[in-house]
Amino acid sequence: MPCNTWKDPSTHPSITRYEGEIEKLKIQIQNLQKENSELVSKTAITFVHDFVDFESMRDRILFELKLGRQASGYKAAQKALNRLITELKRIAETF
Repeated sequence: MPCNTWKDPSTHPSITRYEGEIEKLKIQIQNLQKENSELVSKTAITFVHDFVDFESMRDRILFELKLGRQASGYKAAQKALNRLITELKRIAETF
């Protein structure tokens, strides 16, 4: 009856032959996942920056306050919204 086990360990087939290649592929996968994640972030920010009209949104919000343009509350809210818009645009430009 033939034996299915290996008697001599030096005759085992090499299962480590591709370990180096496997490690290289794992590193490539990690790099691609990181790159993909960065691209997704950039795409989302670009979308917001290119398709959202911040100034119109600001004007609509200010209108909803139902204050006159000379009211101190209106001016304070306008200033705060303008600062927010500036910051959002600055962040979008860094990507």
